[in-house]
Amino acid sequence: MPKSTKSTRSSRQIERKCRYDVGFRIVTGNSLPDHSTISRFIKKNCSFIGQLFISVLALLNEAGLINNALLALDGTKMNANASLGSNMTYEKIE
Repeated sequence: MPKSTKSTRSSRQIERKCRYDVGFRIVTGNSLPDHSTISRFIKKNCSFIGQLFISVLALLNEAGLINNALLALDGTKMNANASLGSNMTYEKIE
């Protein structure tokens, strides 16, 4: 997947991609939703989208297309109140 596709996050960027990017046009069925519609859809379905993503990962793992032995984050910085001492190894979690 091209880098520009991965980094498309704002509803206005998605709207532009729906007009000019073939991958986005396939996903949208060649429709051209405006940024307000996209934003409302994301707000309304945010929790469902997260659950769907988890289900898709589980199906891909069952099909042998991915291996969930290694899970990695993208390095996004977030505020948290967890200490480094509370980190656990995979063995300890099991």
